[in-house]
Amino acid sequence: MKSWITLWISFPWWLKRFSRLHRIKRVRWGRFDGGKRSGLWRYLKNNIKERLQRLSAYKKLFTSEQCKLYWQWFASNKDMISSCKNFSLSHCDPHMHNILVSDASEVYLLDNESLRYLPFSIDFYKLQYHFCQDDAEKIKRWQQAYFSHLPEGDVEEFNSNKDFFNCYVLLDFAQREAYNLSRLKDKTENYIPYPLSLKRARDLMEGIIKREYTHAS
Repeated sequence: MKSWITLWISFPWWLKRFSRLHRIKRVRWGRFDGGKRSGLWRYLKNNIKERLQRLSAYKKLFTSEQCKLYWQWFASNKDMISSCKNFSLSHCDPHMHNILVSDASEVYLLDNESLRYLPFSIDFYKLQYHFCQDDAEKIKRWQQAYFSHLPEGDVEEFNSNKDFFNCYVLLDFAQREAYNLSRLKDKTENYIPYPLSLKRARDLMEGIIKREYTHAS
C-alpha cells in the first residue's frame, strides 16, 4: 500500500473517486439502509449543541459568550439547511488512515460502516483539512481537482451552504482537539495537533462567522 505522502502527491486521481461517490444521490438523508426526507436541521443542531458544550468546558480558548455567538450563527442558517433536498453518499469519516491505495493504484476505503447520505460538503471539508490543513496553495489545488469532476449544479449547491458546513467541520475538529488536550497527563508533553491546532480551528471558524455578520450588516 502507498503512504499518505504518496496519497497527497496523487490526490487529483483518487479525489476523483470521492467526487464520483458524492454524485450518487437520493432525496432522503441518513443511514445507507434507511433515511428521512426531513429533520436534517434537527440532526445537525443536536450535534452542534453537543460540540459547543464540550468546547465551553475548555475555557482556555472558548468562553461561554463565544459559544453562544457560534450557536446564534449556526441557528441563523436553519432555513437554508432545512431547504436541502438532495443528499450525497458520503463516507463521513474520511482521512488518510481510511484511504488506502494499492501498488496497482486501486483505491480502498476503510470504516465503511459510517456511510450515510448527507450534504457532500461535510466529507469535502473533512478531507480538505486532513490533507491540506490550512495551506492556501494546497487548498486551491485541492478544490480545483475536486470541482473539475462535479456537474455545475453540484458546484452551485456547494457554494450555497459552504460556509455553514465549513464551520460545522471546524467545530468538530475543535471539540475533538479540546478533548484530546484535556486528556493529556503531562501538559508539557510535546503534543502535535492533527490536522489543525485548536486555536487555528477557532480562528478559521471565527473568521467565517465575522465575515458573514459583516456582509449581513
